[in-house]
Amino acid sequence: MPAERITMRQVREILRLMSVGDMPVREIGRRTGVAPSTVRATLKRIASAGLNWPLPEGLSDSDLEAQLYRNAGKKQGIAAARKLTGRPCTANSSATST
Repeated sequence: MPAERITMRQVREILRLMSVGDMPVREIGRRTGVAPSTVRATLKRIASAGLNWPLPEGLSDSDLEAQLYRNAGKKQGIAAARKLTGRPCTANSSATST
């Protein structure tokens, strides 16, 4: 079962708190009421979407959500996994034997 998404209010607050200085992820999680791992995942989504604080004026919650979760639920292909990890994918030896 996929994890529940956090509210866009929480996303905005996480982004704001990261912009004010060297606040630890754990403290941001405590202030926003989400787990530190969720804060880190949200920050990765924010970086992938190319967003920073302050957010563009007039950016609605639905637009923000669309940018953050654009690829949610899509499986990552092997080529993309190679790019991210920098390691070649190896075939299972039992799958290649004939």
